[in-house]
Amino acid sequence: MKTTTKKLLTGIAACAALAGAGSVQAHALLLTNFVGPGGAYHQAVDVTTPAYSGQAGGFVGTFDGNPIQVWCYELGQTFNFGTTYMDYTLGTPVNESLLSALFQEAYGDAQSSALNSAAFQLAVWEILSDGDLSLYSGSFHTNRVNNPTDQQAEIWLAGLGSFSDKGDIILYSSPEHQNFIGRKPSSELPEPGPLALIGVGLMALLASRRARG
Repeated sequence: MKTTTKKLLTGIAACAALAGAGSVQAHALLLTNFVGPGGAYHQAVDVTTPAYSGQAGGFVGTFDGNPIQVWCYELGQTFNFGTTYMDYTLGTPVNESLLSALFQEAYGDAQSSALNSAAFQLAVWEILSDGDLSLYSGSFHTNRVNNPTDQQAEIWLAGLGSFSDKGDIILYSSPEHQNFIGRKPSSELPEPGPLALIGVGLMALLASRRARG
């Protein structure tokens, strides 16, 4: 095999290794409060399968020092306000298309009151936990009757079909702590995947080869 070909393959392998290393990079997540003035936008909810009875609403904080606003993605783990966690990675949530539709429909309202913030959280959990998109039936459901927060969540769930998936939802994932979802910052660009990195490395090596020729 020619030396130039060996160098080319070595460069491609190095680019692939770098791509794999970058995909598992951990980030710092810090949540400081619920949304709203003084963290006031949260309300009590009562649901089952998974069972949870307590406060619900959106959260504010930072991710690598940049402001974020997120909602709980799953109920199986916990977190503490004011604690910086260094093990979070970015990903795509399941049911991303429905979650994106919910954000198109109700994200603005979810930041306007305690009732709406909690209702938005209930709608997120319903999308993730149950296939019928109703808080009043299925395995995941409310334990309350005629509750205004539950009713608002039900209205948003019923209207999801009128809104599109924009691919704009991101998952903040930790192996040890609660996961969260939020809307991608408008300035965020996707990190280049392994094939893109390999292509960049290949082009650089070919250019170098031509220069020597």
